[in-house]
Amino acid sequence: MVYSPRAIIDTANTSARLLDSLGQGSSYGIPYDTAWAARHERLFPESTKWLTRNQRSDGSWGGEVEYPHDRLISTLASVLALSKSERSRQYGKQIERGEAYLSKSLHRARDEERCTIGFELLFPTLMEEAERLGLNIPCVKDDDLRRIREAKLSLVYNDIVYNGNTTLSFSVEFLGEKFDVTKARDLLNPNGSVGNSPSATAYYLLREMSPAALSYMESVLGLNADGSAMPVYPFDVFEKAWSFYHFDALQLPVKDRFIRHVGPVRDSWTKNGVGTTKHSVVDSDDSALVFKFLTSMGERVDPHVFDGWEREGFFQCFKYERDPSLSSNIHILDAVKGLEGYGNRDNAVDKIVSFLESNMRRGGFWQDKWHLSPYYVTSHAIIAVHGVNDALVEKAVSWIMESRKPNGMWGYRNGTREETAYALWALLYYNDHVTPVDPEILTEGLNRLAGGAPAKLEELWIAKGLYCPIKVVESVILAVLYKAERMGLLGPAKVEDVQLAAPVIAEDGDMDGLG
Repeated sequence: MVYSPRAIIDTANTSARLLDSLGQGSSYGIPYDTAWAARHERLFPESTKWLTRNQRSDGSWGGEVEYPHDRLISTLASVLALSKSERSRQYGKQIERGEAYLSKSLHRARDEERCTIGFELLFPTLMEEAERLGLNIPCVKDDDLRRIREAKLSLVYNDIVYNGNTTLSFSVEFLGEKFDVTKARDLLNPNGSVGNSPSATAYYLLREMSPAALSYMESVLGLNADGSAMPVYPFDVFEKAWSFYHFDALQLPVKDRFIRHVGPVRDSWTKNGVGTTKHSVVDSDDSALVFKFLTSMGERVDPHVFDGWEREGFFQCFKYERDPSLSSNIHILDAVKGLEGYGNRDNAVDKIVSFLESNMRRGGFWQDKWHLSPYYVTSHAIIAVHGVNDALVEKAVSWIMESRKPNGMWGYRNGTREETAYALWALLYYNDHVTPVDPEILTEGLNRLAGGAPAKLEELWIAKGLYCPIKVVESVILAVLYKAERMGLLGPAKVEDVQLAAPVIAEDGDMDGLG
């Protein structure tokens, strides 16, 4: 659903409505998690129907942007769900098309350097299940994937995987037939989920019909009202912190809109930091942007929380992660670089800048494991590194300018609205803090960004499958347009044409605009 252009007065009012609507997290449903819900066909028949409606023309399931790990695991999970259905014969042609896609595409499991979350654990388990069911899919002998999975499975023997306070719980379905329900008493969160993951919770329900877990799944599947499941829920802390960051970096007057969010976000903070929501596993990425949010709103937060993630050469995002996250290090840098009273500041800044220098790609950009697009992490890096290592900033800004599409946009294929927004967000910041940017580059991109929008944003964020945190993405789009309007780069006629991917209605009915 999109806004009617007539419903939009200007970007200030539209931004106000978006920020007032921030809640527990908003995302499109994705095939992987929906496929696990569909295994409970009698409980959630709409999930099976959603799968049958969302197979792609090439036989696969997955996001709009074709990314091998997403398409492979989404298709395999969907084929398994339909094959185990009581109506599997009815879905025979769709199953065959899915099998054909997998047969010709399995070799692509090694194509990308960045897997979807838990791929090395989940994919071998699902392949073993496909073999047991006798599906027409060739066996994949990937020693690397199996070796990594076996290393993680070794943790089962000391029961770490059943501790709900680790990232392993988010992908607990990787245990397959090895799940021991007698050890899983501490696995459920207070909200009834396993790791705030619909797929992990649906897997748990196959082993233990918990009323709390069932209630969680019913609430998640009711959010989009079409049978589809989000990849994670709730993620209210993440949604609010990132939305604030997008507006605040461009010095837009939004703090009044966030006053009511300070209490709940602060309540989610622990001595070890915070995760995507209260009671989730803490991580340095969410902690850094929440630290930035809370301190910007006048709260006192101890920066020594970041010391626990420090490793030789970088800062860790999660315990047990195989590779570090660039965006986590970038956000920690932005959080601490101005803290004169933080004793570890200089060490942290030097360490992270060196880490970024060594990981910058040829051409002047970065790539991260939480997002497909280099424009996401590179735009965030420009803001964090500014004033610390301006040579890196110059390289990154040059790359953004040079990688613009002929149509004035940035990103996948002919450009996407989200990636164009990140590029413009960084350029507008650079324009404010360093030197003016060619207005023709800005206005051409802004006009494309403010023009007619697709009914759905592309899924560029990486979970177990690709997904789109709708309001987070809309917040960067609106922050850019709002800033451009205030600068006189975008006139009211253009602003009235702005469309969003989903309606944003204030929870409290307050429709007043921003300053």
